[in-house]
Amino acid sequence: MEPSSWIGLVGALAVTLLAAYGSAVEAAVLAMRPSRLRELADGGNEAAASIRRLLENQNRRATLTVSLSLASAILAAALVTAVVAPELDRAGMAFPIAVALLTLLVAFVHIVLVARLARRIGRRLNEGRTLAQAQPWRLLLVSVTPLALLADFITDRGLAAFGRGREAEEIGELGELREIIEASELEEAISEEDVDMIQGVLEISREQIRHIMTPRPDMVMVAAETPAADALNLALAHGHSRLPVYAGDHDSIVGMVSVRQIAASLIDPTAGQQPVGELTQPAFFVPETKMVDDLLGELQAGRTHMAIAIDEYGDTAGLVTMEDIIERIVGDIRDETDQEPIEIIPDGDGAYLVDGRVRLGELAEQTGIELEAADADTLAGLVFLRLGHVPDDGEILDIDGIAIEVALVENNRIRRLRLTPDTDQPKPGTPNPDGRQAA
Repeated sequence: MEPSSWIGLVGALAVTLLAAYGSAVEAAVLAMRPSRLRELADGGNEAAASIRRLLENQNRRATLTVSLSLASAILAAALVTAVVAPELDRAGMAFPIAVALLTLLVAFVHIVLVARLARRIGRRLNEGRTLAQAQPWRLLLVSVTPLALLADFITDRGLAAFGRGREAEEIGELGELREIIEASELEEAISEEDVDMIQGVLEISREQIRHIMTPRPDMVMVAAETPAADALNLALAHGHSRLPVYAGDHDSIVGMVSVRQIAASLIDPTAGQQPVGELTQPAFFVPETKMVDDLLGELQAGRTHMAIAIDEYGDTAGLVTMEDIIERIVGDIRDETDQEPIEIIPDGDGAYLVDGRVRLGELAEQTGIELEAADADTLAGLVFLRLGHVPDDGEILDIDGIAIEVALVENNRIRRLRLTPDTDQPKPGTPNPDGRQAA
């Protein structure tokens, strides 16, 4: 091998090590707590300030780091192929095969060294060493800026040509972020609880409030003419700190009242008979199709804790609280005032007794029974959708191999169902023991 050939191999190794260095520093930077970076930057630490500026534009940073990684991989593959492939060709190996094998070898080394090993090493760097690499890392990213700008230009033109705007791109970025989170969990870089919380944050940006609201039949409301003392007792009996107030019918919500307001009014011993309608504050109405994260921002901006969801006809659809949104992110939050959770009770032989209000996602998480429907959120809603009528107690239908028996119907509401993932259950069209036909 000619001496000049060794220069090419050294160059390939050098660009690979540069990419590994950039990957390690990026992992170290992302492992630092944002609050700590802000504290250091506010205290005059130039390295921390430089890192914060880079992290402010996540899309730009991601483009630069990907460009650096790809450019190094392509350059390394080209140098190794240019040097080694002719030698293998002279040794008797077909040139195309030599090129393919060498490219695969360089790709494998790049994945192991840059994408895996370097990032794991980077996450173990302490704060001082991470900050010391801020300036070299910034210069390294600047070196691939022209390539990143060209990539952005081509990408934007491509999206425009296919009619795909920023929304489609953001969906793709969310998917990539979920993959990163799942990979981090597999590498035990973050705990399972943290993963669940991050996934919850991502989900609320794509989820409508109708999926988390308390539906109107389950809302606890108080009539405007109700005496304040009785309203207080109602709120305490159900463990609520606020109640919607209606006038006439439940679709005519005129405001909200808090337990604190009622209690304050009752300081006067003669105020117990004061109508609660005189204590109400304006209600906050939102469409049931509003995204959860949008509602969270509006609740924070308005310093309110509750919103009334309305349907397309302007009727009351349900109620959403700040606690509902927080629980969607961090999981169930229970205290001594909470009611018992909606039940999913094992019933032997793989069967379950299930409350009709159980959401299909919750059912899948707790039992492994996956039932999907585009137009239904709850198990009862799915059964209504499939049957097309109000069922009788004991009516059975089969959905995706799951025998679903309507165990209890009250006031046209499906209260309880029995689910059996067993083919021995009666199929649609077969008679039940009482003579009715299965649906």
